[in-house]
Amino acid sequence: MSSLKIYEYYNSNSVIHRINPVVKIIWLAVFSVLVLISDNLYYIFTLLIVTLVAQALTKIPLRALKQYIAYLFFFLILSFILIVITRENFIIGVLFLLKISILIISAIQFTLTTTQKELLVSLIKIRVSHSFAFALTIALRFLPTIIKEAKEVMDAQRTRAHKLVFNVLKPVTSVRSYIPVVIPLFIIIFNRSFELSLSAETRGFTPKIYEKQKLKFSFVDIYVLLILSCLLFLFFRFNF
Repeated sequence: MSSLKIYEYYNSNSVIHRINPVVKIIWLAVFSVLVLISDNLYYIFTLLIVTLVAQALTKIPLRALKQYIAYLFFFLILSFILIVITRENFIIGVLFLLKISILIISAIQFTLTTTQKELLVSLIKIRVSHSFAFALTIALRFLPTIIKEAKEVMDAQRTRAHKLVFNVLKPVTSVRSYIPVVIPLFIIIFNRSFELSLSAETRGFTPKIYEKQKLKFSFVDIYVLLILSCLLFLFFRFNF
């Protein structure tokens, strides 16, 4: 199985996939707040265990997550190096790395187990503006396409003997070298946006058609909310 791309839905019939998308949004929002405001190492470890169990329940094979795992390890190694350089307290550094790991894994779980349609419908159900919900869904939908187009533009510029330079010590040179990549990429994005808006307009599409769609609420959602309630109780127990 090939590695999943950024924000690419993984089709499965797992427990996590069957959770109501509105419940997923509530879980992600509350869970993220708990991770950010808690300073108790034991509680953060508890949240990490819950996150890893949820990841196992998604039934997504690790080989399909190669790209995500590579990005996560790169970010964690970079963060660890910064902690060593700045000589921060080791416990605080470990706590920070755990928090970042939990937030990234939770966000990945949400994107891999929620379709764009479910996301759009759930945002509309919680009274988010139709235009904002539609714009956010479309932006996430085209994120893999934009990354693919960026790689193709960079490959095309390299075939023209253009040298791409990324040097932290020479930011001006780095920015100049990527101008021939950024300009064509913006043109491609604008063209695709125009084509999408034209297609939606000719079909008479409006996000309001999703207002009447119903989202099923099952016992799984009740269990998820109960677990979230237990985590809230533990938060006050460990932190106060």
